[in-house]
Amino acid sequence: MLSFFKKYLKEEGVIPKAPTLQQIYFSSIFKKHVVSLKLLFDSMPISIIMNESLDNCACNVVNTIFVYYYYTKLVFIDFLNIVNNSTIGQTLFYILTNYNISFNKPILFLFDSAAYMKKCYREVLKSIMIQLIHVLYCAHILNLIKYVYLISKIAILNIIHFDHFIIYFLLT
Repeated sequence: MLSFFKKYLKEEGVIPKAPTLQQIYFSSIFKKHVVSLKLLFDSMPISIIMNESLDNCACNVVNTIFVYYYYTKLVFIDFLNIVNNSTIGQTLFYILTNYNISFNKPILFLFDSAAYMKKCYREVLKSIMIQLIHVLYCAHILNLIKYVYLISKIAILNIIHFDHFIIYFLLT
């Protein structure tokens, strides 16, 4: 990376901000990557995984992943001001059109159990993509279970350590 900065950046050791890097230096690399993704998924029967989360600045981020056989690729990241069934549907239609995937090609649609995602599937996507099958994505539920398990395990360890401390304190 240092050799890249020395070769292409003439700001005398100052690293430019992310937008400058994206627009001037990395845009050609990014465009080539997008073209390779478009060639990979062009007119293919795909599975779609969509997930919305918050970034560090509390902005809504929608990640879209395409799966075709053994290829699993993040194809689009969108920052939305409002997240609801229509904005998710609009985002997906934009992506499919941009990747030259006709609406009869997607097979599976995986998403979490958010109400707006279910509504998007029922009221927006299913009416246009009748072949689309919904699969519930349980990652959030599994993460909550793991979190509760880890917290309870830590709490038990703290109680055991506290008990040992009390016993040690009483014996000395």
